[in-house]
Amino acid sequence: MNDIEKNLICKALATDDPARINAVCRDILTKRLQWDKQPDRKLRFLLEDVVKVISFPLSYSVSETVVEMPNRPNEISSTVKVTIYAVIALIGIGICFTEIQFISILGAIVSSMGGYGIGRCMASKPSAPVMKKSEVRVTTTSKTLEQEVDSIYGALTRFYKYRQLDGRNIRILTWMQHFYADGASQKEKDGIERLLALYGYTFRNFAEDNSADFEAFTGNVSAPTTTEPAIYNEDNVAVCKGTVVIPSVD
Repeated sequence: MNDIEKNLICKALATDDPARINAVCRDILTKRLQWDKQPDRKLRFLLEDVVKVISFPLSYSVSETVVEMPNRPNEISSTVKVTIYAVIALIGIGICFTEIQFISILGAIVSSMGGYGIGRCMASKPSAPVMKKSEVRVTTTSKTLEQEVDSIYGALTRFYKYRQLDGRNIRILTWMQHFYADGASQKEKDGIERLLALYGYTFRNFAEDNSADFEAFTGNVSAPTTTEPAIYNEDNVAVCKGTVVIPSVD
């Protein structure tokens, strides 16, 4: 994990956006696959398709905050209501002192209504409306994501080392090895070498440092002579042992 990749992950985590974080991690993996010196393009495209559907495990924390909402502009406050009912009650009291009996009774009713309204307002004072606001935060650390990206990249690149020619199709390699050693012209040898090099394989003759990768036979030769070169993969492992003739000991 280089510094540029670490910086990209840190910036993505700062957004607390899971989709953004996953997209950045996938992009890092895709670019690594594209930068690798991988001759098998089809394999690379398949691995890129795998990366597109990877979801990285993220941890979250949820916090709730209570927000007091302001009253609506058109809502009459309880203080205003009390004032109105008080005025109505005073008017009713004033009417009660008139000499006309009917109007006096009406004033008593009006004052009673005003008093009842004041009592209702004082008994049930509305509280300000509240709202709970939930906030989700990503708690996964950048170090955890860096390790996860490296781990997935390591798993994907193991496919580079797997070759069908190394496994069930090993006979194709051995046929090329025999043909290369026995009957191929120089032009055909050059073609076989280029073809195998495309998939990470090389021919190598016998030497003291790789003698374990050859089957030795004795013969009438003055020095060790390679009869079939060994075939090595890109990890310097002999996947097809070679043959060599060594001088016979009298």
